[in-house]
Amino acid sequence: MTFFTKMRSSHVGRKLTMATVWALEKIGIAEPGTYRTALMMEHCGYSAAVAGEMGIFTPLWVMIAKPKKTTTVKQETLSSTTSDSEI
Repeated sequence: MTFFTKMRSSHVGRKLTMATVWALEKIGIAEPGTYRTALMMEHCGYSAAVAGEMGIFTPLWVMIAKPKKTTTVKQETLSSTTSDSEI
């Protein structure tokens, strides 16, 4: 196991990652809301680890989403009157 593998799952590594995400959002490189999303994911990971230690962990994750609105694109076919020079 390398230093970086240990670092990313350690307390210090997680705090460093969160500080980096916060800084990137503040200077405008990361999209607004990135830090809040990272906080949520960190909380979920922590909660899953605690639940595993307690023996009550279940791998079921619920995702609620709305389908993306799609627009219908009308495709036109070339008519037989169109010459090859017009294409």
